[in-house]
Amino acid sequence: MKRKSNGGNIEIIIFVIFSIIGIGMFIGGVCFLIYSMNFSKIAKETTATVTEITRTRDHDGDVHHEVYVDYEVEGESYTHVHLNYYSSSMYEGGKINILYDPEKPGRISSKGGNTFMCVMLMGMGVVFGAVGIIPMLVSMKKNRKQKRLRQNGRVLHANVVSMDINRSYTVNGRHPYYLICEYRDEYSGKTYRFKSGNIWKEVVLNSLDDQYIDVYVDPQDFSQYAVDVDSFIQKSQANIIDYT
Repeated sequence: MKRKSNGGNIEIIIFVIFSIIGIGMFIGGVCFLIYSMNFSKIAKETTATVTEITRTRDHDGDVHHEVYVDYEVEGESYTHVHLNYYSSSMYEGGKINILYDPEKPGRISSKGGNTFMCVMLMGMGVVFGAVGIIPMLVSMKKNRKQKRLRQNGRVLHANVVSMDINRSYTVNGRHPYYLICEYRDEYSGKTYRFKSGNIWKEVVLNSLDDQYIDVYVDPQDFSQYAVDVDSFIQKSQANIIDYT
């Protein structure tokens, strides 16, 4: 039987993208916080009236709000000025406290809203960064372990008994595959079963009866093992004649 996928590098690319987005959001939150703190030092407070709240939806269906306010500074009126903050407690005609730049009164900010935005942005950055960085660290640790087993472990020639879909894991809308293989120790009579990592490349299994795969194990502890999927895939692809 024949299985296809788009390649194992997809998941690494996605983890890197999540990491970059997370780090960028966190740095952006920190920069915004510094800006807000500096602005608060020079800003003055006044009361504004909410004159308009617009609601729009993006392609994902998320609702976004734009708030516009009117206020006065030293007898001069400023109308329909955009405010960079929205709260569900706001309503048209309602009064809110804002901060303005005495040198440029048209430059305003919500009182307390910037702090909330900074915390939210940094929090989202931590979440996105964790989604990308933690799996990469786990993968690096696993790769070091497998490299050590390949160098120092005992090699077993295990029989491939099945190939299944890992439905608990999805990347780019696709599920990877995994192999189950068994090794029978003739001296002890025990049979050891192993599971490969995720397989994203094309694999051909003509007959499970004559398909073998190398498994590197710790001689003292067979639960520490590495299934040599790469070599198995190379042998599998040797049987593929692709005219596409």
